[in-house]
Amino acid sequence: MRKLERDLYELLMITAPSGQERPVADYLIRRLRKQTERVECDHYGNVIAERIYGTGNGPTILLCAHMDTVWVDPARTILQDGDIWHSSTGPLGADDRAGIAIILAVLRSLARSGTFHGRVKLAFTREEEIGRLGSEQLSLAWLSGVDMSVVVDRRGSRDIVVRNSRMAFCDWGLASYWETVGSMSGMRGWRAVEGGLSDAVTFANYGIPSVNLSAGYAYEHTDQEYVNVRYCKDTVRLIVQSLANYATAQQTAGTNDLFNRVSVMEYNSP
Repeated sequence: MRKLERDLYELLMITAPSGQERPVADYLIRRLRKQTERVECDHYGNVIAERIYGTGNGPTILLCAHMDTVWVDPARTILQDGDIWHSSTGPLGADDRAGIAIILAVLRSLARSGTFHGRVKLAFTREEEIGRLGSEQLSLAWLSGVDMSVVVDRRGSRDIVVRNSRMAFCDWGLASYWETVGSMSGMRGWRAVEGGLSDAVTFANYGIPSVNLSAGYAYEHTDQEYVNVRYCKDTVRLIVQSLANYATAQQTAGTNDLFNRVSVMEYNSP
């Protein structure tokens, strides 16, 4: 079993609905001690971590997914039909365990590629499903200096959520940049769309340019929920490519010109 699939399976097997996220937090702390330079639980129980890549002379990027799920049956079985995984009974819980597995794969890919120079901050938040409570408790001092937040908590396979009905999460230049990276990476169909509530709302409210990306799941919170592992891998690829280019483009262009300065690096599957 490849590493992303292993992580996703292990995460799906942890029962941790809103308010009971500690088992997921413990899992992440054990894992991130090997992959980051600093990891801890904040005062609210969010898991936060940091790692410097390359020279460190580049942007600071926040990667975020939430640890809680709706209620899932702890006795359920994870059924795998190729890339499509679903639950034997009730919701699968891929919202947002898929987002966590994707971010862990991004960390491995960034370490291997050596193409990103900058700092990555990680926020695995509590109680997103009941109102983004965890992300709103993150320290503003810790968030200071973040150039862009990337939340991985959207259904489907090709959505880049850049606004909701009330506000924009980023300017059109950054939205176009993400679309262009997807297309130039051989993954046509990534598109900037309007979405709903996610932790991206919290970060955008703080003035941090933000996007919320598809994590490969569908029909979340229902008995029909499933996750497509191939789509998870596509999102890993998009993030790694985007961060590598963003670090370079940011030095010579504002976000309105970022999408004109995209090149595609060699990519290895997670």
